[in-house]
Amino acid sequence: MVSLRLDPRVRRRVDSSDVLQEAFAEATRRLEEYRSDPRLSFFLWVRLVTAQKLVDLHRHHVEAEKRDVRRELLDGALGPATSISLACAIVDQSLTPSQTLVREEQQQRLREALEGLKEIDREILMLRHFERLSNEECAQVLGLTPSGAKLRHMRAASRLREILREYPDLAGDFGAA
Repeated sequence: MVSLRLDPRVRRRVDSSDVLQEAFAEATRRLEEYRSDPRLSFFLWVRLVTAQKLVDLHRHHVEAEKRDVRRELLDGALGPATSISLACAIVDQSLTPSQTLVREEQQQRLREALEGLKEIDREILMLRHFERLSNEECAQVLGLTPSGAKLRHMRAASRLREILREYPDLAGDFGAA
């Protein structure tokens, strides 16, 4: 969840593992709060605390501009490479220039396809397919009934499938008829 949702402008300064460590420490401090009112499952409550930590980091590093991350980008300050960015760099090195161009074009088309969806549709697809949450967990996160979350997911996948028909090379899991 953290690596998917960490703002790229913050990612250069804060590692995902640090975010998780801070979130777990915060959850430990707030454990009594959960025990007194366990409306969510423990997993979803920890996920909520983690999401709140991501919002706090975004405010601290981007919105507050105590030290402007945009200036760091312009100055060329490079932080330590994360394992994800290192893996991407290694994979990218193995691609030919034409393969790299095709990959970049596919990523751009996929971004355009996803931007064609409503925010709630992108969110339910993210929760189900990348965070691997169940329908029931998605329902709790989004404030829906389980049947509402299931229907929302089916409709979002259908909408994405329809958009991806314009891009047959991107179809993947959603493009199958």
